[in-house]
Amino acid sequence: MSTKFFKTGLITVAVFAVGCSWLGFAWVRGNRTYDWQEVPATVVEVDLDRPGSRRGTIYGWETTVRYRANGKQYESIVNEFYDKNQVTVYINPDDPTHVVATRGPLIQHMAPPILLTVVSGLFGIVLLLIALSPGGQHTPRL
Repeated sequence: MSTKFFKTGLITVAVFAVGCSWLGFAWVRGNRTYDWQEVPATVVEVDLDRPGSRRGTIYGWETTVRYRANGKQYESIVNEFYDKNQVTVYINPDDPTHVVATRGPLIQHMAPPILLTVVSGLFGIVLLLIALSPGGQHTPRL
């Protein structure tokens, strides 16, 4: 086995480990929201988030909501479309300015690490198959 092949395999394992770690972090982060406080909110504005705006390159909905927590009024943006005036949002008990529309891990946070983990895992499998193949030992055909 060549040194170049070994280094490539080592890098692939490292990228796979980073992808798994990132995936685990996103999962744990999303699951923390199950403990967040449910509060009623009023929809202030609904807008289409365009590429190049604050969040980046994906179209999506930005809804500005107003809610009360700890005796204070807050206004935040959630990435959800609402067609009604009164909604329920979930606030971080340690930071009431951090609000989500849905509890649990979200696909927006899970997709990049899943993609990295799957691609690096498949690349690792290909490298393993190449390493285990009988390189150059072909039987002649008659």
